[in-house]
Amino acid sequence: MGLSASLFSGITGLQAHGDKMSVLGNNIANVNTVGFKSAKMHFEDAISQDMSTATGIAQVGRGVQVGAIYADFAQGSFETTSESTDLAIGGDGFFIVSPKDEETSYYTRAGNFRFDKDGYLTDPHGYVLQGWKVQDESNTQVATGNNVNTSNAVRTVGVPTNIRLENFQSAPKATTTINMITNLDSGEASRSTDSTNPYFSLFGAWDGSAEPPLGDSLYGYQSTIKVYDANGSAHNVTTYFDQVTLSNAGGKKVWEFIVTCDPAEDGRIASDGTTKFAGTSAAG
Repeated sequence: MGLSASLFSGITGLQAHGDKMSVLGNNIANVNTVGFKSAKMHFEDAISQDMSTATGIAQVGRGVQVGAIYADFAQGSFETTSESTDLAIGGDGFFIVSPKDEETSYYTRAGNFRFDKDGYLTDPHGYVLQGWKVQDESNTQVATGNNVNTSNAVRTVGVPTNIRLENFQSAPKATTTINMITNLDSGEASRSTDSTNPYFSLFGAWDGSAEPPLGDSLYGYQSTIKVYDANGSAHNVTTYFDQVTLSNAGGKKVWEFIVTCDPAEDGRIASDGTTKFAGTSAAG
């Protein structure tokens, strides 16, 4: 047992622990990688040498080596995303993906899928997610003990195939509800005034026959939301706000609002033949 053997044992230790640091560093580097599974390294004796001692034969280790590297398949935490095609598996299982026009299958836990230009649901590498077609079965009978229950069930048919949408166009649906939350400055001064009818001074300042229908100096704030009609065409709906000037409000702040659209898209004509209020849909 010489000096070179001692140095060799130390070198194997440096190499093995260097590999362990590489595994740990890779785990840290991939902390935000979707579907990544961390790894653990196990060491083992490299070789040993028999030597005679006063009590008999003993073994002296001659270094260490990497015994195995195991992936940790413990389930990670779920994250909320804004993409409807981001998927995650709870519990056991894998997603099946396959290259286009090939029969080779691969398995992954990463569920960050997107539709490509051809309608295939693919992962970042272009592999297509595989899935079964589903068939609605009405009045399916399910036997439980001595009872037979009839219910609607969904079952898969066939073999896994490429998930592909050939038609991305959905039927247009008109906007029916708008939810708006607005924070208004209580110190804002009133821009539109009407001593006769102060609660509708902003509404009275609107002129659908003018361009613009409401001048910038006649309101305090505005907020625009895009809505859609039954044909799928987009329109801008703008809500204007202005503080009401009142002498008997008891210290309270009162705001007037009007909900409007482009008067040219309205086309309403008042009974007197004018279009002054064209484009207004609500006021209060």
